[in-house]
Amino acid sequence: MNTIIDNNQRVFLITRLGFSVSNYFCNLKDIPSCLADLEKHDSFKIYHFWDKKFSILSKKRLNEMFAANQIDFKL
Repeated sequence: MNTIIDNNQRVFLITRLGFSVSNYFCNLKDIPSCLADLEKHDSFKIYHFWDKKFSILSKKRLNEMFAANQIDFKL
């Protein structure tokens, strides 16, 4: 999957956990399509890249970000 990173927006890292590790860097609007690329039973973590640091996002915080940016998607 190819995504185009807009540096004027927040950047997220989606890491698939397990035997085969996959990483996706994307903006908030691209998270639903990146998660659709993962298999249904895969476990993953979503990190928010801010101030040159990664912090893990909870599902609640991510859903709040989707609602605030009018993206129709819920985890």
